[in-house]
Amino acid sequence: SWHDQRGSGTSGDPHRPHMGNDLFAPRYAPVFAIADGTITRTSVSSKGGIGIYLKDANNVTYYYAHLDSISPGIASGVQVKVGDKIGENGNTGNASGGACHVHFEVRPNGTAIDPNPLLVSLYKGG
Repeated sequence: SWHDQRGSGTSGDPHRPHMGNDLFAPRYAPVFAIADGTITRTSVSSKGGIGIYLKDANNVTYYYAHLDSISPGIASGVQVKVGDKIGENGNTGNASGGACHVHFEVRPNGTAIDPNPLLVSLYKGG
């Protein structure tokens, strides 16, 4: 779903490219840290719903959106290790009423890239 068009195209909701991949799973499925790093921010917004920003030592930020909840103890400044549970899958924000999924972004040095190659390599054990 990288770069698929989102939004209705109206002035209140203009077309915009989808800057991540949507990872579908049942509601409340655990969401894990993809890297060792620091939680730089948690958020609640009308588009992303409940979200988490995780930055690693290489200045790559990972953004998780549409979560049902954030795990206890996960907050700005908290250090996490790869595989730590940081939240639970949901459909908050503009995903409300739709299929439960995590919107997942990868942003090296602040610029979004297609997360699919990283996700495929991790799935294949690379």
